[in-house]
Amino acid sequence: MPEKPTKPTPAAKWSNEQIVELPSGNAVRARRPMLYVWLKTGQLDKATEATIRKVVDDKRDETTFEQRQDAMNVLLCKTVVEPEWTLAPREGAVHIDEVCDADRAFLSMMMDIGF
Repeated sequence: MPEKPTKPTPAAKWSNEQIVELPSGNAVRARRPMLYVWLKTGQLDKATEATIRKVVDDKRDETTFEQRQDAMNVLLCKTVVEPEWTLAPREGAVHIDEVCDADRAFLSMMMDIGF
């Protein structure tokens, strides 16, 4: 069995991005989400932030399926770097509604997107 590297990754080579092959056969370049940073720096819209905070903070989670799905769509679009995924249709980008459920679920699992 090969040994794992024991040296730290140099800062110049540090990356949170990786190529992910999806169940559909498509591939994306994605970065691991930084949910805490996104929340702290206001990078998420108010509805997404409210849904995430409600799920995390409330003992009785009363968010709807639609609220959770909308929040997950925002997180997926922020996670995928290339090709760009968007919430609204746009030339040259992949609209989130064009991404099948299997690809969404796989990417959320691979990139640790969850709340």
